[in-house]
Amino acid sequence: IQELNLDPASDVEVDLGSGSVILQALAGRLTEVTVHANEITFGDITGDAQIVATAVPLDSTQPVGTLDIVVDVNEENVQKLKSFLSGIDLKTITLEDDVIRVGTEFSVVFFTIPVSVDLLPTAKDGGINFDPRTIILGDEEISVDDLRASPEFRALAGDLLNSRQFCIAEYLPQALTLDGVKVVGDSLVLSIDGDGTALADPGLSTNGVCP
Repeated sequence: IQELNLDPASDVEVDLGSGSVILQALAGRLTEVTVHANEITFGDITGDAQIVATAVPLDSTQPVGTLDIVVDVNEENVQKLKSFLSGIDLKTITLEDDVIRVGTEFSVVFFTIPVSVDLLPTAKDGGINFDPRTIILGDEEISVDDLRASPEFRALAGDLLNSRQFCIAEYLPQALTLDGVKVVGDSLVLSIDGDGTALADPGLSTNGVCP
């Protein structure tokens, strides 16, 4: 757990599941271990985590059956990713439906035009990719693909139409892989996979690198 950048002051709860722990120990492995922890950090952001491991051998050199980690990052922490969401100044950052909606303003002659962009977060190459999908001008939604084809708007919008990424591989043990990212309610949920990893694997004590 320490290799997951867990704050020492964080609350940690461990659940060994149902059934006799003694009988499981005699069999050489625990059926399921669940760990709840908060204050797991990835750079400037923190989140609450649930770690679930199944078929956990008492011999730490042997692989676990499955190892799944789900990290829940609230909207306040997502706002700390401001510099990774766009290359221009953002006025607002909110989580809505399955996207991250960012808002900014463009000045054209004597007018200020409010603009919002829906970013779809996905897991890619060890990081969270933020892919612009829709531009909202007033009540009108416009496809980013259409706007990218417009030289005039592209010159005005600049980096607002570009995909960007926040790499978390450098904050994760090498043996773990970020394999899913999605917006659920007012949280950004990260899914991390470590199936078949031995708890004594050196890959759990050495962080990965960003491409």
